[in-house]
Amino acid sequence: MRIFFALMFTALTASVFGQSLNPYTATERLQDEFRADPDGWHDVLMMFSDRVDILSLNESFITRDLSLSERNVELITTLKTKADAVQAPYLEAFAGSSDIRNVKPFWISNIIWAEVKGSYLAELTNDPAFEFIDTNWQPELTEYGCEDVAAPPVPNGNEPGLRAIEADEMWAMGYTGYGTIGYVIDTGVDPLHPALTDNYRGNGADVAESWLGFNNFADYPEDCDGHGTHVAGTMCGLDRSTNDTIGVAFNAEWTASPLITCNHGGGFGAGIEAFQWALDPDDNPATIDDMPDVCNNSWGQPGNDNVCNSGYESVFNALEATKIAIVFAAGNEGPGEMTVSTPQNGNQSLVNVFSVGAVSSSGNFPIGDFSSRGPTACPGEGSLKIKPEVSAPGVSVRSALPGGDYGNLQGTSMASPHVAGAILLLREAFPESTGTELKMALYMTAIDLGPAGEDNIYGMGIINVPDAFQWMIDQGHTPVAPASRENDVIAIDANIAPQNCPDNFGFDVTFENNGTETLTSLIIEYSTGASPSTKFWSGDLEPGGTETVYIDNVAINPGMRDLFITLQAPNGGTDDRPLNNTMYRLVNVENEEPLTAFPEAELGEYCSGSEVVLRMDYQDEGYVVTEWFDQPFGGSQIGEGNTITVGPLSETQTFYAEGSLRLDVGKPAPETAGTELNGNEGLGLRFDAERDFKLKSFVVYFDEPGPRQFKVETSSGETLGTKFINLEESPQVVDANFNVTAGNNHRLLLNLGSPIRVDTENVTFPYELEDIVVIERSLLGNFATVTSQYQGMYDWEVEIPHYCGRVPVEVVITDGDNVPTADFVPSKTFVNLALNDGTVDFSDASSGASDYAWNFGDGTTSTEASPTHMFTEVGVY
Repeated sequence: MRIFFALMFTALTASVFGQSLNPYTATERLQDEFRADPDGWHDVLMMFSDRVDILSLNESFITRDLSLSERNVELITTLKTKADAVQAPYLEAFAGSSDIRNVKPFWISNIIWAEVKGSYLAELTNDPAFEFIDTNWQPELTEYGCEDVAAPPVPNGNEPGLRAIEADEMWAMGYTGYGTIGYVIDTGVDPLHPALTDNYRGNGADVAESWLGFNNFADYPEDCDGHGTHVAGTMCGLDRSTNDTIGVAFNAEWTASPLITCNHGGGFGAGIEAFQWALDPDDNPATIDDMPDVCNNSWGQPGNDNVCNSGYESVFNALEATKIAIVFAAGNEGPGEMTVSTPQNGNQSLVNVFSVGAVSSSGNFPIGDFSSRGPTACPGEGSLKIKPEVSAPGVSVRSALPGGDYGNLQGTSMASPHVAGAILLLREAFPESTGTELKMALYMTAIDLGPAGEDNIYGMGIINVPDAFQWMIDQGHTPVAPASRENDVIAIDANIAPQNCPDNFGFDVTFENNGTETLTSLIIEYSTGASPSTKFWSGDLEPGGTETVYIDNVAINPGMRDLFITLQAPNGGTDDRPLNNTMYRLVNVENEEPLTAFPEAELGEYCSGSEVVLRMDYQDEGYVVTEWFDQPFGGSQIGEGNTITVGPLSETQTFYAEGSLRLDVGKPAPETAGTELNGNEGLGLRFDAERDFKLKSFVVYFDEPGPRQFKVETSSGETLGTKFINLEESPQVVDANFNVTAGNNHRLLLNLGSPIRVDTENVTFPYELEDIVVIERSLLGNFATVTSQYQGMYDWEVEIPHYCGRVPVEVVITDGDNVPTADFVPSKTFVNLALNDGTVDFSDASSGASDYAWNFGDGTTSTEASPTHMFTEVGVY
């Protein structure tokens, strides 16, 4: 009967109001949007009047002393039951209407998100079933500023902001956030950053419980801006390989959602979706270990005249009735009064919407001029009117940026994750406390700054985590001891070459013994998409020590592949802290064959004390320049050249050959090059770089010797490299060594100096090296293009690292007696084929030899002791 009455009421009031929205239901911004387009489609959220009284329900939780798990089950069940009952007739009616589309219901606050035609929207705003209808407004980042272009890693360092809130005191007690989860609702997070890659929750849990990408934005974490990565780094970042600590709770895990998704924004509705997901990521109310302990929000709606009914209030109440703490950046609209953004201006309780101001981490912690101030315009008295609640470091904060970089940023966006990380430290100590209780501990123990007492600049002051820890104890909460680490191994790093091939894929794994006993054994499990494989390690690794294990001959298919690595069974037992045992790496696998490298004559075994010749064999297009190393990654270079001698060797050893391909592209240099240019500078060639490469050199012809400047730049004019050279005798090779990054419509230009010659004979654009570079056409002085002439830079020599990375070459050393010594003397080491001087005599100076096997490097062989051979092609043999 209620729905019949509501529809009757709608029909009557629609005739009264006509084509207008009910101002008591529709927000002002929705009314403005409607007036601008009354007949169009409007993206709106509709909140029903009949909702669960969450504040009363939470009071009953407290009275009945329910556990966090019990709270979760009852809360979610109650919310879903209410939403199902109230929304059902409307969802049925909407399904049969052509005036509403893309309908999406939410149970967290009994809301429906949909696109509604203007005339139908007018009717819905006059339906008493709805309390609140708003446009799907777009949240914005709290504006932030750069202090430095870059701030490099700091091995064994920790940031001053972490010390300012005394997080290091909590670390000393053993609390580092282990076993907790922080949720970053922002622009996304770079999951491959070294400070964040190993504590992404999705490494060991289902990605559906670890990352919520809106509108199919992505099914794996990414960051479209950099803001979210910086925020996540401050909350929980740590590069384990350098021990560079940028995060408050560096052993916590993180999950994320790109609410501010650049060109993929989901707006207010996506925010509701994110918070509902946080309440039950695995769709099982009985589990709470998948839920975040804190949601960090460094966004809002600045300049909105302190709108108090944002639609988020009941959502926040639902989250805080369980274990989740909501934290917001106050905004960067200061120093004026009443500049705290929405929804962080909400004030239903002292800490319900916990807004954070930004202070400097040095001196007396002065407030940042940009930090938004209170009071809030929302109803209330005393402390409820004061904003922000607390302050934290937010001036010149160094943290992570996408691509493995670091940078200093400032803003309340940088202050808020300090508080989020502090809550994670407290959560580890008090796992059964609610988010509200943990925020109250920080609120009540903040160190007063500015005017005496709570104020609208600093709030209660800068947070202090150990004081909050003690306050919890004083309130009767007993802290749980940090998780045992008697038997604990930590995954530190995994090194993988930038390019790999199926037949030559390997990687190294570095781990640390974080336990209290000597580590003697470990199982390393790894997976590249097929069934997991394992490698057993044994040794003696003292507490605090690290070990690196190389794993080779790993089966992997071409393409972009996921590599998951998990450390298992330290000392044959169970790891006390398994959450830090997992690593993820993204691997690029090229469908290529690895290079061939081997010891001389492939003899297989050598006696102790032998010197061994190592060779790189390459028979394909171009040629290879080889560097030799003692490690599969990094390490020391031991030689350069396609043939080197190592030794004397006393034990079996593996060396690693890294080859770079040198290939030619472009029009070959003619015997004489066409006509001279007309003197215009800025002429050249346009090309596409399909991958990064080095342009080693090119050839130019000219009439007038003298200085020239050549330049390579992007289509937008960004300079990738310049070369100043004094041309002396035509033709001349220009050793450019330009590092060219992948991209389209790059330009190689004669930038300064007298003309060079062009060629108009047999010009056949494009000139291409497959998957590397395409020279498309010539450029005139105004960048107009022409294909009838070739503009002067011939015979490009391009260098790229070989697709498959380093090749292992094992030299096996054995003991032996009466070993022959191989020694030969060539009649010459340099021959000039132009002088018909290609014959070389080799004189045997060996001792104890009975058989001979020659390979002259050009496909011919001999078994003579002192052979003579004629070389017919240019090369090094």
